[in-house]
Amino acid sequence: MLYPPNAPTGSVSHVVTTPEWLPPCQTDGTEQIPKLVPPPDLREPPKHMVGFDRIGRDSDPADSMIHFYLQDNRISGLVRSPHRQLFRISRYSSVATPDFSLHRSMPRHKRIGNVWMSREVGVYFQSRGLTVIPTIRWSTSIDYDFCFAGVPSGIPVTVSNHGCWRSREDKFYFEEGLIALAEVLSPPLILLHGRPLSPSIENSLKHRSVELLIFAPRIALARNGVNDGRG
Repeated sequence: MLYPPNAPTGSVSHVVTTPEWLPPCQTDGTEQIPKLVPPPDLREPPKHMVGFDRIGRDSDPADSMIHFYLQDNRISGLVRSPHRQLFRISRYSSVATPDFSLHRSMPRHKRIGNVWMSREVGVYFQSRGLTVIPTIRWSTSIDYDFCFAGVPSGIPVTVSNHGCWRSREDKFYFEEGLIALAEVLSPPLILLHGRPLSPSIENSLKHRSVELLIFAPRIALARNGVNDGRG
């Protein structure tokens, strides 16, 4: 999805326009992606991840982070009017930035536009006092020049391999990108929504002093007989 939806193709300056609600902010990289500021130090990592579509169904929002690992059409409204969600989200300890798709089959300008939109919503949430955890998404190494843009180094980030680990190729590109993320951004903590990583990748992260916390998706919890309204 682009902002606005019917923008013409071309460079990112042609496919993304600045919405009225976006506060003044610095930009990063040649694509001028909105830049987040470091969030306040997290006293404790979230104990749970709660999907945006599950807001209000859990019992302990103070210990939970809202995530947007959902289909694009279920979160596209955030780009049009993020202010409508502020009250609901503010009850939670933190919120991730939106996770818009970056498929390998997408034209480059669409992938850039989706990163741009994720960062701009995050900048808006930060301007309203929310603790924001950047969501990082990539397709392959061809995205590295922009997919980490707008994220300060040395802060916690979140990623997901749920639904995008269906083949060896998918797994390779995800784990390759995870190591690149650790090298470029040096996050002290990665909140992973999805499946456990291979031991070699976990060891590589530990070698880089990156702590990894894994949160199983709600559907996986349900399969295991856990139904706590999260995930």
